[in-house]
Amino acid sequence: IEPHMVHEETVLFPMLLAEGAGSVVTREARVMMGAHDELMAFLTRIRALTDRYRVPQSAGATYRAFLREIQGLDVDLSRHEQLENEMLAPRPSGARGRALMGT
Repeated sequence: IEPHMVHEETVLFPMLLAEGAGSVVTREARVMMGAHDELMAFLTRIRALTDRYRVPQSAGATYRAFLREIQGLDVDLSRHEQLENEMLAPRPSGARGRALMGT
């Protein structure tokens, strides 16, 4: 996750500010969107494995804390992904979104 965020902060976002919606930016945006798809698949798997973070009655304090932290990470990453996707690819009616995604 950290390399993805560093790449966004040091490559993609500065490119968006400097160049707008050029072909290199479009390619970078597509790479980031693909990474978001992978992240959502990972979180979906974690949710399934943990029964959506349900804590078994027999769980100890450490396991409870672990599930609470993982659920918080899920919420944070889902929000991050949603916000970026809205910025990188606004609704198809938005000119900037069409330009960024090459449509």
